[in-house]
Amino acid sequence: MSLYIFLSIICACKKDSSQQPIVGEWVWYLNRTNNPYYNTTPQSTGITEILKIQANGEYNVLINNQIENTGTYKLTYEVANNGSIVNKILYTNQRIIDSVEYYVIQNDTLRFSWGLIGSVGSRSRFYKRK
Repeated sequence: MSLYIFLSIICACKKDSSQQPIVGEWVWYLNRTNNPYYNTTPQSTGITEILKIQANGEYNVLINNQIENTGTYKLTYEVANNGSIVNKILYTNQRIIDSVEYYVIQNDTLRFSWGLIGSVGSRSRFYKRK
């Protein structure tokens, strides 16, 4: 294999955290449960929530334009019950140490859910990219 091809492969595989699709500002729009009567939205709760995920490994949660939570995160993955790869985010803040959420990004929608790893009875929390 030529040096050019080898370097091309290495450069293509290099991950830059600023290019992570989860980095950015996300606006909460739905908390879905297994029972539709218990689903919540900003309209039903009067709460606006913005999740700011920064490339430097920090995040902020703003509730009604006030900082509610700040912390650090690390992205990783896990193999689900069905063998698929599931993204997960490990996070720490003032109240929680080493917690985990599973997530998927489709188009401009970010969804956190334990159901992504095959668990039953879980909830999902949905955000749209701001």
